[in-house]
Amino acid sequence: MKNILWFINIILALYACSPSGSKPVEMLEDAKKPEVTDVQQVQLNAAQIQMANIQLGEIEKKTVAAEIVCRGTLGVPPGNRYKITPPMPGFVSRINLLPGQAVRRGQVLLTLEHPEYIDLQSEYLKVKSQLSYQEKELARQKTLAEKNATAQKNFQKAEADFLRLKAELGGLSVKLKLLNIQPDQLSEEKISKSIRIYAPSSGYITRIHVSNGDMVGLENSIMEIVDKSHLHAELQVFERDLVHLKEGQEIQVQVANASLPPLKAFVKLVGQEIDGESKTVDVHAHLEEVPEILKPGMWVNATILSKAKNVWTLPEMALVRNQKEYFVYQENQSGSFEKVPVVIGQRQGDIVEVKEGIQQLEGKKVVIEGANYLEASLQEMDAE
Repeated sequence: MKNILWFINIILALYACSPSGSKPVEMLEDAKKPEVTDVQQVQLNAAQIQMANIQLGEIEKKTVAAEIVCRGTLGVPPGNRYKITPPMPGFVSRINLLPGQAVRRGQVLLTLEHPEYIDLQSEYLKVKSQLSYQEKELARQKTLAEKNATAQKNFQKAEADFLRLKAELGGLSVKLKLLNIQPDQLSEEKISKSIRIYAPSSGYITRIHVSNGDMVGLENSIMEIVDKSHLHAELQVFERDLVHLKEGQEIQVQVANASLPPLKAFVKLVGQEIDGESKTVDVHAHLEEVPEILKPGMWVNATILSKAKNVWTLPEMALVRNQKEYFVYQENQSGSFEKVPVVIGQRQGDIVEVKEGIQQLEGKKVVIEGANYLEASLQEMDAE
């Protein structure tokens, strides 16, 4: 009844505004509301179809893969991060590097000074000299012991002293090597008050915690270096998507806030523990290429692709969602569109798998653009 009154009011209004005796047929046609012939069907005229930009297509077979959308950050393995600490306490005497600077493996990072370095080198040379003397004494006592049984005790003492000095010299040698001082090249003329700290790996300096003149102990971190050669993506995937995860799956990684094309990666490892708060599992992904602009800690968006399969599909724009259910509109005859329930499956980009409702849609024209206009018209008429 409301539709009839609305239609009559439009006629009267247009007739009053038109010249005497004229018939506003074309304007009436354009102003006409969509006609609902059934609670699940909408009737449109040509003008309305054009205005709503209704586009038709068909359900199609396509090869698609399930997409797991997730987020994460770029990172490096723990073995590629280095905290530089002193082998012995010392004062920073020279440091000329800056955060962000590239360094090579074996490059001098800084120099430390301390009197204990001198004492250690002197002690090494002293014990080395004593060991040389004791080695000769041991040989002499051995000769005497072979000729005189009473000299056996002296030989045993000489042997014990020799072994003690040898062990002591070995310990001092290891300490010197920790200071990057080569014991076999050390002499009284080469004793130094300073030592050099070298880069353990090529990479980039991320932090420097000291300045010239600072005293650093064994517990202090002097600087930090990161080696980006094994940069990877550390992704967090929701528990519900675990069934689709397998090692080796392809991943498209998009770096947030960076004008880079998607980077190709693959699943290397899937974590074995679910985070209790976020309900996610960690996924370790290897990148095929690592552009120089990438840095550890960058945020990334990722799409993990599961095994592809050939399924019936529709464009995502063809779908209308009503709470938890999905529908599409199929054309029964020119201008007549029927609402059909469907069950969807996996998605890939703007393509969606249709799992149920295929028989009714197969071979029919389906609205692939403008479905929301039809749904709004249906809801409006249903409310009246």
